[in-house]
Amino acid sequence: VEGPSRDRWGVWVSGEAPIKDTHSGRTIAVFGIDIAADIWAQQVSDSRWFGIGISALIISLTAMFGGALYIQGRRREAQEQLGAIVESSNSSIIGGDRDGNCTSWNIGAERIYGYSAREMIGHPVATLVPAERLGELQDQITEVLSGGEVVNFETVRIRKDGRAIDV
Repeated sequence: VEGPSRDRWGVWVSGEAPIKDTHSGRTIAVFGIDIAADIWAQQVSDSRWFGIGISALIISLTAMFGGALYIQGRRREAQEQLGAIVESSNSSIIGGDRDGNCTSWNIGAERIYGYSAREMIGHPVATLVPAERLGELQDQITEVLSGGEVVNFETVRIRKDGRAIDV
């Protein structure tokens, strides 16, 4: 591409491309074209804006993806920190599923009740509640499943070692 060049007919940008023989690779002709410089400038400008737009889109998507990864990393750190706090707490913190089975059991629950996490996870939380108080436990589970708050559930329970405890 050469130009713009001025002659008596106007201002032009000229382009030339060799035409090669496919067998020998020799140039057998040259294709040339002249384009009015103002049209060429408009086409270059239009192409530039397309490239700038695509680049801006890629930069935006990269920034959004990077931001999402950053937020995800921060959440993971917060969850790990919260997990460490729960796990090391001396208070009994027990997680359960919709069916009333134990899904998590911290060291505080182990100390208080005498059961290890391995012994309790997957088993009914009701194991820890006297039979006459099971209705209250079910009421609390229903309340939590409907979006209510977890309330401390104080009861007397016999530990694994046979001692009666207030919890």
